[in-house]
Amino acid sequence: MMDERGYGLRCLRAWKEQTLPRHDIEIIAVDDGTRPDFARQIQSLLRPHDRFLQQPADDEMELYDFGCREARGDLILITEGHVLPEPDAGEEVVRFFQSSECAAAMLDSDSIMRTTVSRMEDRDFRSWYAMRSDIADWRRLTLRGLAIRRGELMQAGGLRPCFGRFAETALAFQMRRRGKSLGFIPAAKVHHVNSTDFREMGEAISSCARGQIAFRLETPDCEAKGFLDEIDVWTHRAFFYRPAARRLVLDILKSLVLDLGRAGYRSKSLRGLRALLFFGRSALFGLGWRALRVRLRVAWMKMLFYLPPANPDRRYRLFRGVWEGLFELGFIEALADSPRAFSIQGPAEGRPEPTQASYNANEIPEHWLVGFHPLDELEGRPCRWTRPHALIRLPVPSGHYKVELYLGSPSPRDQWCLRLFFNGKSIPNPTTAADGILAFNLTPQDFRPGQEQHLTISTRPRPGDSGLAFLAVRFLPLEVD
Repeated sequence: MMDERGYGLRCLRAWKEQTLPRHDIEIIAVDDGTRPDFARQIQSLLRPHDRFLQQPADDEMELYDFGCREARGDLILITEGHVLPEPDAGEEVVRFFQSSECAAAMLDSDSIMRTTVSRMEDRDFRSWYAMRSDIADWRRLTLRGLAIRRGELMQAGGLRPCFGRFAETALAFQMRRRGKSLGFIPAAKVHHVNSTDFREMGEAISSCARGQIAFRLETPDCEAKGFLDEIDVWTHRAFFYRPAARRLVLDILKSLVLDLGRAGYRSKSLRGLRALLFFGRSALFGLGWRALRVRLRVAWMKMLFYLPPANPDRRYRLFRGVWEGLFELGFIEALADSPRAFSIQGPAEGRPEPTQASYNANEIPEHWLVGFHPLDELEGRPCRWTRPHALIRLPVPSGHYKVELYLGSPSPRDQWCLRLFFNGKSIPNPTTAADGILAFNLTPQDFRPGQEQHLTISTRPRPGDSGLAFLAVRFLPLEVD
């Protein structure tokens, strides 16, 4: 009931007036207990076998999950405090599950629209709804009207509060992963009171964005792939990681000084200056500069949204732009507050023995890489093209190593103008094996104990803002007397 939008009492009356026999349905209203007068009004409407539960909560999803766990029935219908059901909605839900093996199902829904924003939200929902009511779509669970068998809900972990408004999508993911079928009940209809303004809408969007961060941190990429859309700021989050960005900026400055006079220096220096600007904003501000850019874009689109002429299609495009901007802003803010999202699980201080480690281009996680292009191939081998300046974050413990670096390029090696850095220290003369592998040795003094290590590759630029093809890097322990 936290977000009842002035319709909470009407919602309760509508559920009391269902065509189901009165003792076949238990109404559980859950609130955070911050409105005593409202609480008394709710209690006065409920029947003796209904329940009104109050629990402090920071996010409304905590109340949904609490209410579900308190429910006594085998079939749970979850809905929002600003949703009004048709009189026979509950009866149609029961009828559906009596003849269906589905674990859960979505109710039919339309909108109650009070403002321009709510009309745009309705258009947006109808587009979403047209896809989700397709039986092949797995994300067909929405809190507007969600019916689910109690046992299935508990086995899936419930509506987990840590996922905020993303919890309904996370639940659908769990059901899908467990091979459960999800249904749609067109005969059970509810009417949703849409948001009146962007502020009201933005609270739910921000909760969904924060929840998606939590979900991504808990779910392996291999499992989430195909279920979640790619989000650029998540995929390339290492670009916004200030310690790595600062290290790369310092290494670029060093390479501009150390490589003065080498073949290819002119093009390398020009691109180096551009790279300083490109990576410098992350080194200084991290995700802050991206958040500021999104805020300005959202503010601009909000202003245009309310200006005449009121072309519906143009206004809807602006609405979608604001929605996507609010989601991105919530995602960025949650990402900035999630150190785990940037962690590469480096070694603990004092790890006793260095071990052999091999990192191939097609296996290395995306958030270990700063300044790399997407996965590609070079002569049939998987590779990642660097930008002219790029950095790899590595969880390697201190020790004595021989490092083998596998790089490639169509250009002759004497035209690479290559400079390598390890934790800011230049590697002046790496040896070249017969098969083209670059090799150099490291001692414990070259490492940052208990922290991630940084390997920087600086080279002459090629077309397409690329540098060299990175294929693999291997750390081979050396025996020292």
